[in-house]
Amino acid sequence: IELAYASGRYEAVIDLSTTLSEQLTSLDRERADYLMAMALIKQQQFESAEQRLAELYKKSSSTEKRRDYQEAYAVAIYQQAKSSQAADNAVVSIQHLIRLTQLLPTATISADALYEAITLAVKSEQWALAANASELFLQRYKSHRSAVDVNRYLSTIYLNVGDTDRAAVALETMSSQEKDTDVQMAALWQAGRVHDLQR
Repeated sequence: IELAYASGRYEAVIDLSTTLSEQLTSLDRERADYLMAMALIKQQQFESAEQRLAELYKKSSSTEKRRDYQEAYAVAIYQQAKSSQAADNAVVSIQHLIRLTQLLPTATISADALYEAITLAVKSEQWALAANASELFLQRYKSHRSAVDVNRYLSTIYLNVGDTDRAAVALETMSSQEKDTDVQMAALWQAGRVHDLQR
C-alpha cells in the first residue's frame, strides 16, 4: 500500500486497502486507512476522503497522528468547497468553508478558509451567511491578520441585512482599529449617518 501510494497508483491504494484491511494489525490498518483517504483526495473523491478522515480523527489517541488527520480532513472539506465554487454554487461552497471552521477550528487552513467564505458571501450577496461567517471569524480568530478586513466588511453586511445598530457598532469598531486617520474619520462619519437613520 505504501509503495503504491509513493508511486502515485492511487486506485491500487484504494483497492489494496479495502482488500487487505482484515489481514492487517490495527496499527497497519490505521495507516492503510489514512493512505486510502489521501488517495481518495488525489482522485478527487473528497466526500469519501472526508468520511474516512473524520473516523481516523475521532478515534486516534496519538497527538501527532491526530494533527495529521485534522490537516488532511480540513483539505478534504476545503476541496469540496472549491469544487462547489467551480460549479458556480457559491452557497454550498460557503457552507463547506464555514463547516470546516466549525469542525476543525485549529486546522492550519481554518481561519483563511473562513475568510474566503466571508469574501465569497459578500461577493455573491449572501448577507446572512456573510454575517454568520464574520461573527464566527471574529469570535475565533480576532488576532488573525484578516480580522481588520472582516470588521470592515461587517458594516456593509449588517446594513444589507437591515441591522443598523450593529452596522454602526461595526463602523465604530473599525474606526478604533484603523491607523489611517482619514479612514478613522470616514468610519465615524458613516457611523453617525447610520445612527441618524435609526431616528
